[in-house]
Amino acid sequence: MKNKKIPNSTLLVNFVQRFRQSLRWIDPFDEIVFEYVKLLCGHTNTMTSVKFSSCANRIVVCSIDAIIRLWDVKSERELMCFKGHAGSVLDVDFSSDDKYLVSCSKDNIIIIWNVNSGKAIKRILHYSKFVHCVQFSPDNQFILSLFNDKTITLYDVKSEKVFKTFKEYSDYISCAQFSSNGRFVVASLEDKTIRILDINSGKELKNIGRTFTFC
Repeated sequence: MKNKKIPNSTLLVNFVQRFRQSLRWIDPFDEIVFEYVKLLCGHTNTMTSVKFSSCANRIVVCSIDAIIRLWDVKSERELMCFKGHAGSVLDVDFSSDDKYLVSCSKDNIIIIWNVNSGKAIKRILHYSKFVHCVQFSPDNQFILSLFNDKTITLYDVKSEKVFKTFKEYSDYISCAQFSSNGRFVVASLEDKTIRILDINSGKELKNIGRTFTFC
């Protein structure tokens, strides 16, 4: 296999398999093949976040050009262009039913978009801080947001009001995500710890120490 050229593909060395081989745990697969599938072009500047829809038939991409683009995976065609932010769009996420998008930007605004119409239906404005990460809860009732002031905040989608703000951390929060049942939030901090938070009580349940912060 090592002498065989695989067109349009990338070979990624699997560290675990190499390690097992070094211990004489025989495994015939020491390479993982990622085949080149699609190339989508359209943004004019650096892209900051990309997400699949729940059915994996669409992709949403945001960029520092302040534009969000929706793509059809099969046809490789741009379906919609969302414009409304005045600064770099830092993150974007689909609702679980794929009917809405939520985005955040350096303009200090969180926007909820209607996917079919491309229109902004809700705007949440902050005057002194911007959000660098957003996510819908599994039931689409809340939006998880990470602020540059080291706080995690949950917004009620219907009222557009703050539902809960978790304690302010001493280190930057690099990323966070809902659990699949929507009851917990897991967050990764620059102090190399992972925090698990209970949404109802707002309390930190676990502090898993000294790991990587990359998401």
